Amino acid sequence: MAEATLNGNSGTQTATRYTATGVSVGEEEFTLGAPDANGMIPINGSGKCVKGTRVHKDEKCSYTFTATLNPTTSVVSFEVTGTSTT
Repeated sequence: MAEATLNGNSGTQTATRYTATGVSVGEEEFTLGAPDANGMIPINGSGKCVKGTRVHKDEKCSYTFTATLNPTTSVVSFEVTGTSTT
């Protein structure tokens, strides 16, 4: 779940991820690219952990992500890479 603020083709969001091991909250910045030939919109961004519960309570992390937004279905597919320490 995320609440995003857009400014042109860039934005920020607070992303809340619910997992079996607890909740992780990240602050993220991202950029929207131009739609491809199929209408899919690429997204590139980065983030860091800011709070969480259970195993994510004291987690320190940073990550980058790439994503694709399907504007017809509003489905976003993500690939995330990064580091995490607790």
